[in-house]
Amino acid sequence: MDATAIITLSDVYEFLSVSGSDDDTLIQNLIDRKTTEFESYCQLDSFFVDDYIEYLDGEGNSFLFVKNFPINSVSEIASDSDWTWGSDTVIDSDDYRIVNKSYIAYNSYFTIGTQNIKVSYNAGYSVIPADIQEAMVEEVSRIYHRRKEVDVFIKTITDGSQHRHPSGLMPGTKMILDRYKRVRAF
Repeated sequence: MDATAIITLSDVYEFLSVSGSDDDTLIQNLIDRKTTEFESYCQLDSFFVDDYIEYLDGEGNSFLFVKNFPINSVSEIASDSDWTWGSDTVIDSDDYRIVNKSYIAYNSYFTIGTQNIKVSYNAGYSVIPADIQEAMVEEVSRIYHRRKEVDVFIKTITDGSQHRHPSGLMPGTKMILDRYKRVRAF
């Protein structure tokens, strides 16, 4: 089991109303693959709390949009066009703040440059939101149930024709994940 899996085998068993399965490895692999798919869809490294260092382009504005969120804390921001990152390049923590756990606001302007802003921060959820967990359980259960005829939702008895769900995430899952997807206006 991947340490960053959004749900557990027990969560799937509870949803399926079973106490165990000969398919534990299959279900766990589905959980791991869907966790990766959810993170990719939301453009996150992980939903779980972790420490990150990112190098961003200074754009001459007073905002930084880091990749991962919710932003829990910022340990350091440095601005250095030479990329030496000495102590003289560190921005005083009194000069910036986290806004709505989504982005960092600076009381001045970041110097324009390529990869000249270094941000060390902590982001992610200590408890994964319930709607994400529920969507994951439903996605894994759907694939598990339909593993022999993936995404067939109608099969005609007379001629055997099949109608399939589109591949990928279910529309309801996308609606939930859209709330957690990084969106940035340019």
